[in-house]
Amino acid sequence: MKITPQKFMEEPVQHPRELLQHSFGSVLGTGPAFDVVLEFESKAAQRVKETVWHPHQKVRELPGGRLRLVLPLNSTLEVAPWILSWGPYVKVVELSGVARVDCRLCAPHGRELQRLMFP
Repeated sequence: MKITPQKFMEEPVQHPRELLQHSFGSVLGTGPAFDVVLEFESKAAQRVKETVWHPHQKVRELPGGRLRLVLPLNSTLEVAPWILSWGPYVKVVELSGVARVDCRLCAPHGRELQRLMFP
C-alpha cells in the first residue's frame, strides 16, 4: 500500500426511500415507473381499502362495491405473486404494457400470467 496524491471522492448517497419509491417491497427496479392498475371485486374491496400497500397508491371506489387500486411501480417481481394471491377477486387492468388480463381466468394457470408479466 502506498499514499498517492489522488483524493477519494465520495459519491452522493441516495436515501433508501428514494431508491424504493417505485418498489412494491424491497426489490430495486431499474426501469421507468409504470402504473399497475387493479380492480378488486366487492368481496375483497374492504380488505384492500384498509391497507396502505404503497406510499403513492391511488384508490377509487367503483360501482357495485368494487375498487380500483393504482400502484406506481418499476418492477413486477414482487407484485406478481401478490396479485395471484387475490385469485378470482382481482382483475389486472394494466400492468407494464399488458392490458386487461383477468386473474379469474389466469389464477388456475399461474404460469400463463407469469409469462404475460415477465415476457
